[in-house]
Amino acid sequence: MRKGKITLGVIAILLVLALAFVALRNSYYLWLVGKFQDIPEKFWLHRVNSPLKMKEFSEKYSRFEMDALYNEKDRIFNNSHDAGDGQVPLSETLKFLKPSKGAWFDVKNLTEANSFNAEEDLSKIVKEAGIDKNKCIVESHCVPCLNFFASKGWKTAFYLIGEGKRQEDVKTQIYEAYKSNCKYLSMDGHMYELVKKNDLLKNKKYLVWYYWEPWYKVNNKKMYQDAVKNKDVEVILVKERGHFHR
Repeated sequence: MRKGKITLGVIAILLVLALAFVALRNSYYLWLVGKFQDIPEKFWLHRVNSPLKMKEFSEKYSRFEMDALYNEKDRIFNNSHDAGDGQVPLSETLKFLKPSKGAWFDVKNLTEANSFNAEEDLSKIVKEAGIDKNKCIVESHCVPCLNFFASKGWKTAFYLIGEGKRQEDVKTQIYEAYKSNCKYLSMDGHMYELVKKNDLLKNKKYLVWYYWEPWYKVNNKKMYQDAVKNKDVEVILVKERGHFHR
């Protein structure tokens, strides 16, 4: 009996090691394939929240997603995901964004109360950086805020919150997005299959996040091919931490 348990234990360990080997080999294979491919323009780099990260990848990717927190008192944008992440002026990061490239601003705290000043200040720093507003996207969950930004010439994206939400909640959000003036609907990749089947959103384009995967995996894994090839998916966020991720 004891020998049988030992044998089963050895088999289980060997099976785990074999699966790990296959997974690592598959990852290496996809990385190797990527070496012979160009990064598609619809692949934007996720969470570029420091000037050094922007500088590191400014030549590699054509577009970049940045988190932004608006400080209305000081009239500045902080290039951070959370308030506790420290102070990095968005204007400093934009100094390393080439004017020919585009930006996606995920404004975390946009409200109806601060949207007027926020739009004015974001327009100012984008202009100072020499960036074309037409190449920029402003993302938020606040529909009135996004409608205001759209009236000022910005491309806007409604942030569809899916994590921890019931399907009925998601449907309510989809209806909000449908009524808005937003050009884009922004969503986690796990929600893509649900959203693309909704007839209300046929007039919207999609921004899909696969922020847990590097570009070469998204570009070559079968499970992502529908989004990669779908012309209604204009942007796919991909992961690359680099040396200066924050």
